[in-house]
Amino acid sequence: MSISATIDLEPGQVWTYHEASDAASRVTIGRVDVEGGDAIVSIAISGARSKSETALPEGTDIGHMPIRRAALLRSLDHYCGDGPLPDHFNEGYLHWRGLYDSGRAGAFDADLAEAIEFALSVKQTGARRPL
Repeated sequence: MSISATIDLEPGQVWTYHEASDAASRVTIGRVDVEGGDAIVSIAISGARSKSETALPEGTDIGHMPIRRAALLRSLDHYCGDGPLPDHFNEGYLHWRGLYDSGRAGAFDADLAEAIEFALSVKQTGARRPL
């Protein structure tokens, strides 16, 4: 089941998400950019873990990830309250935003668990693979 499309996503909200490889992993909303009828939500993820890394003692933090609002809403599970963003969120957001504005970056359309798997595979191997 997904969260209602009418829910307001606000900076600072902390959520659990479906298919998280670690039950302690959380998503924090950082920014919501609306352009036309579409919205891109910039998020931070704590405790992200690849399905193949579940035996490791702790997950990886992802300081910034852009994802389309509809994809994120399909993925969110429970609202946990509000919390702070990681220290480097704004740096990651501004870097992405510059690339996005120049047409050299986009946002994930896949469900969050798939997007995390992709991001962690790039971080680990440096190689990109299609979603």
